[in-house]
Amino acid sequence: MPDLHGTPAIAPTKMACASARMGIRSVELYALLDMAADPTRHPPGPECIRGIFSMLGGSFDGKLNYLSPQAVQKKTLEHTKRIFENWSWLRDVIPRHEDVVQRRWLKKSPNKRGTLLTHVWPDIPTGHRPDLYAIMEIMANVRGAGHAARREVYLWPHLNLEDLVKPEPLLLMLNARGRNYPDAFVNSDFDACRIGLSDLQLVPANPVPSSLCMQCFYGQLSYCLHDEGRCRDRKLCAEGVVPGLGLLLLDIQDWLYHFLVQCSRAILHDIPQNDIIAANFPVRPEPPSVSATCRADILDAFSIAVQEAPYRLPADFNLNRLEAVVSARLAAAKDHVFALREDPGYFAHTILGCKEHNNANVLDLAGNPHASLLQGDAHMWDHEIHRSIGEALEAVVMWHTLLQQIVAFRSRVAKKPAYHCDNCFWSDTLDAFVELDKDLDRFLKELMQRTYDGFYSSPIMRSTQCCIDGSDPEHFSLHYRKPYQPGTVMSKLQFIHNVLYTKVPIGSLDLGRKVFLDELDLFLKKQPEARQKFTSWTLSHLAYVYLLSDCAEQLRLYLVSESCDDSLIAKKVAASETDEYQRHPLLASLKNCHWCHGLSSFGKPSKNQVQYPADKPHNKRNTDIKMQAKKRLDYLWDDLRRSLKKNVESSPLLGDLLSQNGLVRTESWVEPLCSKKKDRLAAQVSFEPAYLLPHTAPVANARSEILLPSRGKVKTRGTPISQSFDAAGSMIEEEQTDAPRQVFKVKDRALRVFKTLFHDDSGEASPGEIPWTDFCFAMASMGFAHGKLFGSFWNFHPTDEKAHRSIQFHEPHPVAKLPYITAKRFGRRLNRAFGWTANMFTLA
Repeated sequence: MPDLHGTPAIAPTKMACASARMGIRSVELYALLDMAADPTRHPPGPECIRGIFSMLGGSFDGKLNYLSPQAVQKKTLEHTKRIFENWSWLRDVIPRHEDVVQRRWLKKSPNKRGTLLTHVWPDIPTGHRPDLYAIMEIMANVRGAGHAARREVYLWPHLNLEDLVKPEPLLLMLNARGRNYPDAFVNSDFDACRIGLSDLQLVPANPVPSSLCMQCFYGQLSYCLHDEGRCRDRKLCAEGVVPGLGLLLLDIQDWLYHFLVQCSRAILHDIPQNDIIAANFPVRPEPPSVSATCRADILDAFSIAVQEAPYRLPADFNLNRLEAVVSARLAAAKDHVFALREDPGYFAHTILGCKEHNNANVLDLAGNPHASLLQGDAHMWDHEIHRSIGEALEAVVMWHTLLQQIVAFRSRVAKKPAYHCDNCFWSDTLDAFVELDKDLDRFLKELMQRTYDGFYSSPIMRSTQCCIDGSDPEHFSLHYRKPYQPGTVMSKLQFIHNVLYTKVPIGSLDLGRKVFLDELDLFLKKQPEARQKFTSWTLSHLAYVYLLSDCAEQLRLYLVSESCDDSLIAKKVAASETDEYQRHPLLASLKNCHWCHGLSSFGKPSKNQVQYPADKPHNKRNTDIKMQAKKRLDYLWDDLRRSLKKNVESSPLLGDLLSQNGLVRTESWVEPLCSKKKDRLAAQVSFEPAYLLPHTAPVANARSEILLPSRGKVKTRGTPISQSFDAAGSMIEEEQTDAPRQVFKVKDRALRVFKTLFHDDSGEASPGEIPWTDFCFAMASMGFAHGKLFGSFWNFHPTDEKAHRSIQFHEPHPVAKLPYITAKRFGRRLNRAFGWTANMFTLA
């Protein structure tokens, strides 16, 4: 037990700046709490407070806790005494008995684990994240009369039967809490109750005067070093925590350590409590982690790590990983533009996907179409082509901008000295942080609105919506035709989706979208009915939203690690407000460029005007049709390039993408001088243009062919030129060189995958499908670790020198197997990124 009035038993620590984790715009929430809870400033009446609670979706029972400094000190001493008694017990027991606890817990069935947990805590919540669904019941007005009193739903949302009966969570929590000081979990414990605080289901007590602060020594009450007004406005500062929130954090940790001690005693029930730390139980080496991410057969390690994070030691921010993921996403965005530029089939499929997720498809209450559809077919296709290409180009600029800002911010952070003054260091990095945060916020809002509209405009969901005031061609307003019944799968999906896109007023901006994205991802895995409501277009856009949210989460972790002054950040943001077009002139050029008129004259995808018979035999007729389709696409892009020239001619980023460099074009038909048997084999081989993105679904009934090398005249005089074809299917001349080719030795399972990914036209029949697990195994053999970010979105990042950057793919669904055509697309992207070819792999 530490001496609370002198030197504590643990090293002096600061109760970290928890307000930074709420985002730089969270000051308003606590200013509102001040109005309701500080009688020295605004003595409100019960009706005023009840109105504030009602506005935010909460409830008010007419009671506010006003505590004197003496009462705060008394409660603090009570909490800290119990916290350190229980923590000291765990600190002594876990190093001695952790292996025994793990073995016994893992041998228990889920039912027996649930019985033990219920014995320790009879009122333990049953479902996952009970705080989220308690808020959902509030919004649906179905909450029971006595349910509002259960503060534990909001204080310890991760302590529930559904999660704790799994093998890993309780063991991970015992390991983390028993081997680390309590102050290491202040931030994560505050995170756990963010929903209750943001929705005012938890109201911290507010002492008088409000210039008091809990700082330095754990739970010690003292006066703030700053003036009273500054301390009161900041609420949570770098030196400590205001008493109201400090007491709330101590309350959370008090019960949490008590719960862990009781669980440990129940598992070690046969060992007398007086002998549990006796000499015959020496301290043992820490056993291997029980995390599911450590198992070799686990592919979805990233998603599992997200689920286990509340039970682990909080992670630090990782800008290097963030830079790698954003860099890979930028490369994928460039590949998307390149594919639109090169392949008519992919172009038509993308335009159709954009059209099918347009708000204009939603009918009004009378069943009438939107006014924008009445302006003519040509106008509609002009708009969709403009929208698809514009979004593709804007995505390249957006990810490129974020990558540059992340690199700049990381370079500032890397200059951090070993010992530094927080204020001096933070002022040096503040500009880079604010620029990155502002762009993240703007890009995220734009992408989320686009994804929200696309989800409810999709063919699956549009019947649940109606368009209000559809007479204005430029205005769209969607509303539910009728609400779902409370408690159903779709009502839960609707709630998560609406909160995610800030359509309900419960402070979700302060909560962090990543919390709800993680919950949505888990919900879709558990509920196939809900997953069927999402198209591949919607899932891919949600994956991009997840990446941006992950960027925002890493910035939040940085604020936590540095205990940054959020009031200083807010002032800097207000002082740096500039028009986005001034900050990003290239984006402004793309948005303001009027080049959509007349585009549909080059082909309307739904009218079969963009014919690309990739699934037909390789003969003269089909070759001519494909040549005409690519010429038509070239005409369209030439027109776009002329319109955009004055806007992007100074940008090498887009200039290279809009040029014809590296494009593959179908060669004129030449009658092959080969046997009919070889002709039949050639017809079975497929062609696919280079660098197609894998995350889009293939065009219906479409297979593409690989053009065989035309056997034209062979030189009979002089030095013959050897002809072959590169990974994109275009004819190249082999250079006579003695340079050794790099060869990778892999196992047979991986070799079969690479032979399919880089299958050539040697006359053999096309290979079959590739199981997704085999593809992940092959990538792992080349030094890539894989992690599932969201839905079907996977990131492969290098772990050794075999590769120099990350690459992203989408797992095929609903069947987790790569069709041959998709495998060829994967292979061409790998060829472009890393230069891999079929003859670079051999059996180990």
